[in-house]
Amino acid sequence: MPIKKLELSEGAREILFWFTVAMIAIVAIVALVTILRACSNIVSQSGSPLEIDPSEARLCSGEQTLFSAGGEDVTWEASGGDISQSGLFTAGAGSGEYVVTASDRGSSRTAQAIVRVVACTPTPSADATSTPPPSATATPEAGSFTTADARDDIGLYDTGAPSQESPAGIDIRAASIRADLRVSLEPGAGVPSEFADWVEEGEILLWIAFY
Repeated sequence: MPIKKLELSEGAREILFWFTVAMIAIVAIVALVTILRACSNIVSQSGSPLEIDPSEARLCSGEQTLFSAGGEDVTWEASGGDISQSGLFTAGAGSGEYVVTASDRGSSRTAQAIVRVVACTPTPSADATSTPPPSATATPEAGSFTTADARDDIGLYDTGAPSQESPAGIDIRAASIRADLRVSLEPGAGVPSEFADWVEEGEILLWIAFY
């Protein structure tokens, strides 16, 4: 049985031609866009270096610090101590300088940070530096005056104990005078006349005025 050839009309051939051209153009455009995107990613990655924050750290043994790489998807490594894949670094027991490395999963970019581990002096406890409580000081008991002259109107004060009496005069034999007290060794203005009459020949009146 003879085979008949399928012949297209002139219009059908033209439509098929332009359809083929359109498909080739679409494929070419998609390929070009893919290539441009890949190139832009490579350029952007090479143009923005990877950075670690912080770039340096100083830690005591056992202390921790968190490193970050600006939100990039990276893997973490450390030449000493321990670091998790979230960037949490834990200093080891040995002192020294160690390197933390972050590597970008999508490119060949890497970044490094320096960690210095030192042996810190422990803080002394409160018991080791506590001051012993002061010893209790005995409070002197209240004293009383004894007669110091024949007139029986001047009391004798020779202790440091507080007095509960108020005699007309005091014969001071052992005491201290504070800086805010005014002292005169001779009767002067303001001394009551009856006090001045107490002084006999060879005696000195010690008049103390309190302010």
